[in-house]
Amino acid sequence: MSGLHSRMIERLKPWLLLTGLFFISAAYCVAFFLWQHDLSTEALPAVLTMDSPAQSNKPDHVELVNLFGTIKSETAVAPVKESALSLKLVASYVGGKQGRSAAVIAQSENSHKLYYPGDQLMPGVELVDVQVRRVLIKRNGALESVSLEERQQPALHRAAAEQVARLPAAPPAMNPISQQKLTEKLNKLQALANGEI
Repeated sequence: MSGLHSRMIERLKPWLLLTGLFFISAAYCVAFFLWQHDLSTEALPAVLTMDSPAQSNKPDHVELVNLFGTIKSETAVAPVKESALSLKLVASYVGGKQGRSAAVIAQSENSHKLYYPGDQLMPGVELVDVQVRRVLIKRNGALESVSLEERQQPALHRAAAEQVARLPAAPPAMNPISQQKLTEKLNKLQALANGEI
């Protein structure tokens, strides 16, 4: 009797396995469709009633300008003498309140290096602060600055740049973007500013 029972189980094993896989895949499909249904109902706009005003498709430029926060005005910077060291500021990045600022400084023609506030540039010289077009260094306890060199532009290029600067700014182009993509981009920007990426 036990032999008959074990043979019967051996014959049913593939069918039991297929039945189990069928139920697992069916449960997955049902869960997937319910999830999609929940997403589509959340994305539907609210129904407008006759009492509510019609929404305009024109963007609010004030909201667009302040979408990622307002620009912090530069505080008055105390005059600091330019350093006599042979340092050249190649680039600077100001990270904001919580972000990490950085500067690319060259000590010679071919030695560019990335520095953060608090780093030692050379013995006795520490990078104190990174600003938009200059960095502040502390050398032997005295504060000095290294500024970004202005590139000499031909008069024709300078005149064209001034003419473009006088043109009125065009409003930003509006490309529709989903709330989820906007949130993802904002999170990436915040992570980048915080130095997490």
